[in-house]
Amino acid sequence: MAAPIEKSLPIGKLVFEKSSFKNEKSKHEEFIEDHHFNYAISCILPNCKRIPDILQSSCVGEKSFLVQDLPLIEVISLDLIEAFIKRGKLRMLSHGGTIDGDDCVAVLPTGHLILHLSKDTYQQLGLEGKPSQFPKRKKSKYIVDIDLTSPSFKPGKKGYNRVKWCFKDRLGLKFNFIATWTPSDNEVCPSSLQKYFTMKGCKCKPVKIKCNMKKYNDVLVPDIDPSQVDFDNMDYSYPDVFEWLGGFSCGIDLSCNPDDYLSTYSFNGPTRPPATCSYVQYSGYFSCQTVQSIIKSIRDSMEEWKLPWCSVTVQGFMDSPLSWKQREHGYLNNGDNLYTFIIFPDDSYWLYSAYGSYDLVS
Repeated sequence: MAAPIEKSLPIGKLVFEKSSFKNEKSKHEEFIEDHHFNYAISCILPNCKRIPDILQSSCVGEKSFLVQDLPLIEVISLDLIEAFIKRGKLRMLSHGGTIDGDDCVAVLPTGHLILHLSKDTYQQLGLEGKPSQFPKRKKSKYIVDIDLTSPSFKPGKKGYNRVKWCFKDRLGLKFNFIATWTPSDNEVCPSSLQKYFTMKGCKCKPVKIKCNMKKYNDVLVPDIDPSQVDFDNMDYSYPDVFEWLGGFSCGIDLSCNPDDYLSTYSFNGPTRPPATCSYVQYSGYFSCQTVQSIIKSIRDSMEEWKLPWCSVTVQGFMDSPLSWKQREHGYLNNGDNLYTFIIFPDDSYWLYSAYGSYDLVS
């Protein structure tokens, strides 16, 4: 009988930190802005019988768009660069492909165009790039990074002409894109992006926002004290709270019924008296500005809503070529790239960031 072969696989990483929104050194706004491609926003509101209208209006009113069959050459159009990339924060992500099997494209608010290409496409395209970090042993994907805001990237310049020729004459690549634009001028409407693509003859429509609301009664919610983080001397630790949030979001019965065949899970730490707990998830495509707005609304309303705490979880697209900033993202076992804020009435917060197996953390 052969001996079993142990095969270790890369695992994800969970990072925990705590701070206060009032702390001048808090980097929560920068952290949110660096996570460019947000697929879903979910909130858990203990002691809350209904979802506040302000959350509904913020998410359902999102100005995000699906641009169909957009030629890649249109992304380097001088009109797009001048009107949207240089006058706001444009985020575009190719939609409908898989990161490990298809070509993927992203436009960042920094003005960088990121091409995540298969080996065949990369060789046919003819632009300079570098092998993807994932998978490490097999160089099957390549990254091309083009700075659309570089002073030398303009018609007539060698670099621009080279990229344009490759996009147009070597490979006429087309993608479906989801896009959001946050203009620098507050008086300009983000929906100007839809008008622009429509005038260019492209099919462009709003991304459909889906909503899933649930209300649970007699829930034993963790009694979290934000000032107590000496987890070595406590009954629970920060992963236990994160695990409870995940279980509740999935609709798992967390009542610790010993006769329950499916789940006997219980939270290790103290819990509050049984109460109603509301959950809502919005899915589609959301700008970082919308995430900032939701968190601010919750902070401003904690006392009015009488919440002991509230969680906001933002999930990124599994098949995005990037997670935070310009850090490369892959799939392997899962495409996790998400973060969770637990917000407290005193304006302090706990922040979890979860990375997948194929993620560059720093």
